[in-house]
Amino acid sequence: MIEIIKKMLEEQEGRNKTFYEDWERYKTKNVAIFKRTLPAAQKINNKINHDYVGVIVSTKVGHFLGNPVSIALDDDTKNSKDAEILKFRRYTAFDRVLSELAIQAAVVGYGVCLAYIDENAKFDFIEIDPWACYFSEDLAFRIIKDKDDKGDNIEVIEVYDKEKKYYYLKKESAITPLSEFKNNKSGINHLFNNIPLFKFKNNKEELSETYRVRNIIEVVDKMYSDLASELEQFRLAYIKFKGCVPTDEMIENMKQTGALWLEDPNMDVDFITKIVNIEGILKAIESEVENIFKFAQTYDSQKNREGYGQLTNLGIHFMIAPLNNNCKRTIHYFKEALYQLFDFYSQTSDGKWLEPLTLNFIFTLDTPRNILEESQIQRNLEGLVSTETRLKLATFVDNPAIEIEKMQKEEEMKDEYDGLGDNNEAKEE
Repeated sequence: MIEIIKKMLEEQEGRNKTFYEDWERYKTKNVAIFKRTLPAAQKINNKINHDYVGVIVSTKVGHFLGNPVSIALDDDTKNSKDAEILKFRRYTAFDRVLSELAIQAAVVGYGVCLAYIDENAKFDFIEIDPWACYFSEDLAFRIIKDKDDKGDNIEVIEVYDKEKKYYYLKKESAITPLSEFKNNKSGINHLFNNIPLFKFKNNKEELSETYRVRNIIEVVDKMYSDLASELEQFRLAYIKFKGCVPTDEMIENMKQTGALWLEDPNMDVDFITKIVNIEGILKAIESEVENIFKFAQTYDSQKNREGYGQLTNLGIHFMIAPLNNNCKRTIHYFKEALYQLFDFYSQTSDGKWLEPLTLNFIFTLDTPRNILEESQIQRNLEGLVSTETRLKLATFVDNPAIEIEKMQKEEEMKDEYDGLGDNNEAKEE
């Protein structure tokens, strides 16, 4: 097993280093523009970072996980276990962990989840740093940074196969079994029938959301920074001396009198005006910013916000279609991982009641709608189609059948109230 671990480290360490750099970039700690150096002649070197990475990640995660994932049993399931599912969600902090896994997936290409039995002998799961994890078909392991009894930094490798987990101590290239864990040589049962360290993928290729736009983002940072530097050190004009070298006294006299006396007719002094095409630069930056959102398959929620209220539902559809399609692909992989997660849960004493494949995971995309337009459509269709068909077109109605039932109850209550009023009038007469 030690040789397999060494080979996995050798093959995947470079990729995991990139994952860590991407994560630091997302946290705005490792940004290319911050490291830029310019020639000494450059007086000002502004380093401005516009956090498009964070915007892209937050927009996607908020779009498909802003509304909590609904977990429901199939209609064919006889015994309702909604209370058990609710307790599971609360105990495991399901929504929080899932959001963190989605952020990891958007930043580096996949999130990493560890299912385990906690100190209360109950099932739980947690997100793990992707750059600390390594995967093969038969093994998965994570590296835990720790300190030994002497206070020296060490790395513990926690290895999982389909039945057991093992612990190894890593010092440089040397890997040895960790003696402080009993039965470590033969492995410790992790109580599941598969490797409980697994991925929540962003897409099939395991690519991050900013993979295709990293270079554009760096270019935009440079353009903004260069423009800010230019404006900060801007001079309206430079003095040009021809045929002479000005002394400090000449410059001082010129500041006081505003004039300069030249004795030699071959000497000349004039001004060189400096013109910066700010409008052209801003237009070029705007074009690159549009490319960022276009190639990242999302939209700029801050652009033309005042005009969003006038968009029809069709206009909203086309604006958000790339983001919707992107999220739907991720949802397929997240559902696959969720079935795997609940399969582990079903192997425990608390979850033995569950057949994982009877679960439905419903992701509700946070798509804005024009409610005024929808209400007009509802009014125009009234009497032309059935109430259920009409309500199915309304995005603000979750279940048309339940909505119809509520409407009928309201009508009954209204009739009872009206009848009660008629009786009171009759008594008064």
